[in-house]
Amino acid sequence: PPSATETSSSSNLPGTLYIESEPWAYVSVDGVLREWVTPTRLELPPGPHRIGLFHPSSGWRVRRDVVIKTGEELRLSVKR
Repeated sequence: PPSATETSSSSNLPGTLYIESEPWAYVSVDGVLREWVTPTRLELPPGPHRIGLFHPSSGWRVRRDVVIKTGEELRLSVKR
């Protein structure tokens, strides 16, 4: 069996979130606007995160709550 050290360090490994949207959008993670635009692939720490999408010329905004799991990929697809 894995040691406690191996188990705790592997549980802190990031998961991947792939985000696509129509129209394209700027991406915020947990309230912090990033320089990313969709489509994008992000590595995030495990746990709950709030994802925000914003298209500046139309004013379109959407928020989604996701839960990232260690070593897994989650796909988020949003259409207006």
